[in-house]
Amino acid sequence: MDSILQRPHLIAYFAGTIFPFTCFFSYILALALNHIGLWITYISDASTDPPVSGVFGMLLTYSMIAFLVSTYVRKKLVECACEERPEIATSKVRLANHVSGWLALTSVICLIFVAHFQVHTTMFLHGTMAFIGIGLGVLYCFLQVICTRAMIPYYTAPYLFYLRLTFTIISAVAFVFGVLSGLLSVSKFKGDALHRWAPDDGGYVEHAISSVCEWILALVYAGYMLSFAHEFKNIRIGSMKVVLVRSAEHQVKNGPNRIEDI
Repeated sequence: MDSILQRPHLIAYFAGTIFPFTCFFSYILALALNHIGLWITYISDASTDPPVSGVFGMLLTYSMIAFLVSTYVRKKLVECACEERPEIATSKVRLANHVSGWLALTSVICLIFVAHFQVHTTMFLHGTMAFIGIGLGVLYCFLQVICTRAMIPYYTAPYLFYLRLTFTIISAVAFVFGVLSGLLSVSKFKGDALHRWAPDDGGYVEHAISSVCEWILALVYAGYMLSFAHEFKNIRIGSMKVVLVRSAEHQVKNGPNRIEDI
């Protein structure tokens, strides 16, 4: 635990690698078990049938927790920067950082729903949560670009601003094209199962475009988390405090409350 607290950049490395590992491992496992063909498919479609669905749900949950921890550390980093440098602490930066924290939490919750509610059983819930979760992720990227720009040159490097701006533009374009082509493909679909979309089921080209956009989004979000590692190398996380609350009578007999470091 102390090693992680003293090296918080490891959190960003973990978040940025476990997510793409989850996607590719689940896809390869589904191919090996003949759950899907070699054609292009959504990430979650490849993980619809057990046991891949269980593996995908478990790994994606771990990935989202890692994402949430990384975004929380990032939020606290920006807050510390605002406290030390008044020129950074504009109302725009503070608002962007605060809102992005809630966006990250909501996005993570939505994507955990996506992991555990497959499209073939709960299509509306799965699709809605995916749309909200990914869409909020795009907004998160945009707001953190604002924070990154304000932190130059004191706490970040200029190249990270341009890198995150590029990631944000790519994610926004992929999100729009992914949603539009996905809706169009569903309207043309004539097959039996959406998660087993074959080239002759209708709307396959649109489905392929939407699937590619989803994979691009997954890789972009992973890259965004990895970009935090550079800044996390310059911080340390303090130990949490646990206060044992006891009655006044117990304190008189045995001494005051005890505080332990974790």
